Amino acid sequence: MRGLILKDVAKSFGTVPVLQNINLSIQTGAFVCLLGASGCGKTTLLRTIAGFEDLAAGDIRLDGQSLNGVPPYQRNIGMVFQSLALFPHLNVIDNIAYGLSIRGMGRAQRSARAQELIALVDLTGMERRRVSALSGGQKQRVAIARALAIEPSLFLMDEPFSALDAGLRERLQKQIKQLQRRLGVTTVFVTHDQQEAMTLADQIVVMRGGTIEQVGSPSDIYHRPQSRYVAEFVGQNNILDITVKDGTAYWQQQPIGPAKAWPAQTTLALRPEHLRQTTNPSDGVSGRVSFVRQLGSVIETQVEVGALTLIQTQLANTAPLPDVGEPVGLAFDLTHAWELPA
Repeated sequence: MRGLILKDVAKSFGTVPVLQNINLSIQTGAFVCLLGASGCGKTTLLRTIAGFEDLAAGDIRLDGQSLNGVPPYQRNIGMVFQSLALFPHLNVIDNIAYGLSIRGMGRAQRSARAQELIALVDLTGMERRRVSALSGGQKQRVAIARALAIEPSLFLMDEPFSALDAGLRERLQKQIKQLQRRLGVTTVFVTHDQQEAMTLADQIVVMRGGTIEQVGSPSDIYHRPQSRYVAEFVGQNNILDITVKDGTAYWQQQPIGPAKAWPAQTTLALRPEHLRQTTNPSDGVSGRVSFVRQLGSVIETQVEVGALTLIQTQLANTAPLPDVGEPVGLAFDLTHAWELPA
């Protein structure tokens, strides 16, 4: 079977387990993001796939061949590290061609291949420039081109854009996604940035404590979280412990709308965009604005309801900015609510 298959993968540092029972299947040509908080094991998993860390248990297979015991240089895997690990004394074309020279490719052939990659990552004209004279974004593209020069079966990236400013990071995200689609190379990308994962991934793997919490498309992860952790970690969510009686959902002992086929006691996740402000108390619940901010075209409002806080968002052109301390009503669109497992 082609693609990347991880079966019962485990890894420990001494007596401390870092990866536990990792099972994952990645199709050829897919762009997969490993997403999680610091210390969840995502970088260790990437390094294990690359061969820089040994397995305690399990099997890793790439295009049907087991990688267990295979040294990194024989795995046909390209990798971009967080530190980039470029050679500052070499120019752009020599950095990109370095892996080809190690593999014994002739000078003319590796120069031609490097020139192809230079054009692909939009660095034409910079072939002879030393990497120490490049901008951060240009260095990132050199590292990407160098990893792709060997025509890897698998492309791994470990938070390569984390040190860049927001505008440059967004541009590079778009460029790497377009490049990956053009080349069709299977890609695994580590990030702790939820927006980055949503932008890049065909499939997101949410990790927690060395285990996989949920695997799904960006839409599945956002709209259908399978645990409270995913609901709270990916984007913002309102977590509502509700009671259902006679077809009506109650929160804080107040009716908030018609219930689906939910049990009498359950927990829902409801995104901030599925709440709306209202002046009619019968539409939902009443609270008081505790915080408000405008995020470009969106207004985010936090509303205290008793001892709890709800988050509501709306387009900035649909209503004026509320004042902190102002009383406000919130209505719930429960058609978009997602039941969380107990």
